[in-house]
Amino acid sequence: MNALKPILSKPWLWSWLAALATFIVTILFTGGASTFGLSQATLTFAAFSVLVGLGQMLVITLGPGNVDLSVPATITLSGTLALKFMDTQDALILPGLAIAIGI
Repeated sequence: MNALKPILSKPWLWSWLAALATFIVTILFTGGASTFGLSQATLTFAAFSVLVGLGQMLVITLGPGNVDLSVPATITLSGTLALKFMDTQDALILPGLAIAIGI
């Protein structure tokens, strides 16, 4: 048990184990039918979560107590307006991206 103590004391380990357990339980309940779709959705949301996390980290570390709680709302607003403008048309991707960056 002493050999495992340094590993078990890592705070990130428990979130990884919880995510893995959730993934396994989901596969068991769906019979493995949605494994690819679940993995694709997970990676898609993970990319946005990383961007939000990096943005919030920069806000917090740039000064004493600078916590900006409007980041998630701004990301939601820019994504929603850009997607509404593009309306599933490939030709409007660049203007939609410009709208998202502008917001």
